[in-house]
Amino acid sequence: MKSQSLLLILILLFFGLSIKSLFLKEPAVWPDEAITADIAKNIVEKGQPSTELWQGLLKGVEKRASFYPPIFFYILAFWFKVNGLSIANQRLLTFVFSLGFLLIFYRFCQLILKSRSKISLLPLFLLTIDFTFVKASRISHPEIFVLFWGILALYFFTKSAKTKKRNFFFLSLVFLLVLPF
Repeated sequence: MKSQSLLLILILLFFGLSIKSLFLKEPAVWPDEAITADIAKNIVEKGQPSTELWQGLLKGVEKRASFYPPIFFYILAFWFKVNGLSIANQRLLTFVFSLGFLLIFYRFCQLILKSRSKISLLPLFLLTIDFTFVKASRISHPEIFVLFWGILALYFFTKSAKTKKRNFFFLSLVFLLVLPF
């Protein structure tokens, strides 16, 4: 079991270093990231998800912007309040959610493969070298956020089918499916 934990840590460390190497360089800051940051900033400052960056382009966006999962903006606003407003901090939150996704994905693989052996590390490793996943983990966009909630819900759903505490897991599943949206 200790060698499996060590391999898990090495895989996550490899993933973290691959993210760090191109963190703010590739891709360059996307306009969506600036708009998302502005919406979160307005939650902190004005108490409402809105943006002035699209004045006149989208009707009502100056008062209410709700084109992504709303909880994403509120979590990002809290993150900014604690860590400060910057694109680096914004991308760091995505990285945190991608690490959370990888850990839950690993546990899900163990559950599906019915194994606590090293074989459950293989899907995790393959995901950490996948170009699309690594790139999405560097961009502050809700994809990783939604993936995190999706794998968490899937994990609880699978776990509920295999345990006697079905009510707890079922309620957790419902909560996790509804929360991000």
